[in-house]
Amino acid sequence: MKHLFISLLVASVSISAVAQDIQFTKAPVPSGTVVKVSPQIEANQRIISDFYEAAGNGAAPFNNGETMIGSYYPQEMLKPFIGCNIKSIRVLAKDVSSIKNVFIKEGSTIAEATKIKAEEPLGSSIGDNWYEIKLKKAIEITADTKGFVVGYNLEAGNQGKISIGRNGVNSFIGNIYTYFSATNEWVNRSTSQPLTLPLQLVVEPATGITMSEIVVSHIELPQYTEVGKAIKVDYWLSNASSTPVNNFELDILVDNKLIKTISVDEGVAVGETNKKFTIAELQPNITEAGKHNLVLKFKKINGNELNNVKGIENNHKVLYYKDVVARQKTLVEEFTSERCINCYRGIQNIKELKKRQSDMVTVAVHLNEKAFRDDVAAPESQFIKRMANVSGIPSFACNRIAFIYNKQETIANPNIAQISEEATQAIDNFYDFSKKNTCVFSTLGIVNKYDKDSKKIKITVTGTGVEKANELLEDYALYVLVKENNVNGRQGNENGMLDDVKHQDVLRGYVSDVKGDNDLVWNGDNFTKTYDFAIQNNWKPVDLEVVAFIAPKVKEIGFNLENLAVQNCVSEPLANDANAIDNIATDSNAKEIGRYNVKGQRISAPQKGINIVKFSNGKVLKEIVK
Repeated sequence: MKHLFISLLVASVSISAVAQDIQFTKAPVPSGTVVKVSPQIEANQRIISDFYEAAGNGAAPFNNGETMIGSYYPQEMLKPFIGCNIKSIRVLAKDVSSIKNVFIKEGSTIAEATKIKAEEPLGSSIGDNWYEIKLKKAIEITADTKGFVVGYNLEAGNQGKISIGRNGVNSFIGNIYTYFSATNEWVNRSTSQPLTLPLQLVVEPATGITMSEIVVSHIELPQYTEVGKAIKVDYWLSNASSTPVNNFELDILVDNKLIKTISVDEGVAVGETNKKFTIAELQPNITEAGKHNLVLKFKKINGNELNNVKGIENNHKVLYYKDVVARQKTLVEEFTSERCINCYRGIQNIKELKKRQSDMVTVAVHLNEKAFRDDVAAPESQFIKRMANVSGIPSFACNRIAFIYNKQETIANPNIAQISEEATQAIDNFYDFSKKNTCVFSTLGIVNKYDKDSKKIKITVTGTGVEKANELLEDYALYVLVKENNVNGRQGNENGMLDDVKHQDVLRGYVSDVKGDNDLVWNGDNFTKTYDFAIQNNWKPVDLEVVAFIAPKVKEIGFNLENLAVQNCVSEPLANDANAIDNIATDSNAKEIGRYNVKGQRISAPQKGINIVKFSNGKVLKEIVK
């Protein structure tokens, strides 16, 4: 958690309510003893799971139209088990009435996990509410295995409860997802709580292969680090065997070079999952920008040297940069609705912020709720709400970091509804914080041309990057949208009546995929992407504006916005002349007096790419030269 000052908390938009009805119970502990969880596996078997049985379990109802529930095991979690075969699935379920069957599906994210690897009935209990499903065909884990979602197809309309467990000693992320057929979406239901389904995959290595007792299940590094600086490494270990581990030695390698060996005199008990360890400061002495590979590799376990043992290492990329560029604009997304009677007050805070911040780009995301119908809501608005986990309106985010004030996310709550010195200071501090939260590796440019006959806009977005920008932005995506000012609409007032108003900054639609576009055309450290976008008949071209920003690609719904922080943003008005080269209309009396490349260097003739052209009438425009 990051605090700007005592009353301003920067955090996620809302807290998931999935576990409010869960009553966790621990196994009975006889006096003077400690619970010891035995996975009851054979000596050559191992367990893939993030369910921490000793932490107890509970149950929760899922009666809102969910058709599947699952936990996602990413590729990182499966890497130590490459070469092993999944033989069976174990399930802890006190109430099985809601479970139709159990499945394993493969995909690089939970949203993309559609390839069915196994789908089996639950079968009979093996005792203590545990069920074991023997797979008809073993599933081999290979280097190409992308990740598994393991879970249940649910019986329609059943009111039973699903068993839920904790996912580790010091878990890094909740792991409960539900699938809604109506929207074709998996939603993270445990963003603020360390929950998972109580599942275990029982695996066996090939004959003659010995598997490590403990595995590195997750590694976290800084998002990126300046060249020459040390990094902090957090890593999580899970005991996959029936043997307790009391101590271990770990080799740390970067780009196949041994950096140091650490000894840890702390264990991982049988059944423990996601136990966190930290290397406070690691200096890899990296001198080159870009992507590097960090490997954690067990050297000894319980004092025994490891030779010819599988599953002893895991890796993670570490990103280093030398240069950054200036941030161009700051994205502010306002969540509002025409029939929300508090929204007119919250909007005043946004209007005042815009007066104080010249680099602000506002996008008003109008939500078409059952309780608050909105006639100008964009088709993507409800998805953005679900993606951002928005629970109250009006609310807003700067660079996709959500604003919370006095533990409330709505900017029209009683503490901030009225303009005040305290509220102004809180919002300004938050706005400034959102700009310092990320580095910027690419300068964005927008060139658009509107064809009034076809009512289409050709939009080209460019990125001029620092050294190794392509690698530094590997997990990022480009987002492009169109917004409109002076939109005729209505707005609820303090008396609950609807007034006729002109809405500003209204999101009209996403030009790119609303989840982000990372299919960009790279040329070294620079990229381009061109889109064609049709505008609707009731939109006024003169009031349209194109917005582009770079942020992490959306991989799941309901993830905290702070994990999707915007790196850079830019906006340009729509060309108001069908014959214009770009955003500025042509002037037949103006003469070209200067031409520059995107770096500001003067050029004597048109060069391939984006040229900046200065005219005798003082106007400057961008021109794409092919």
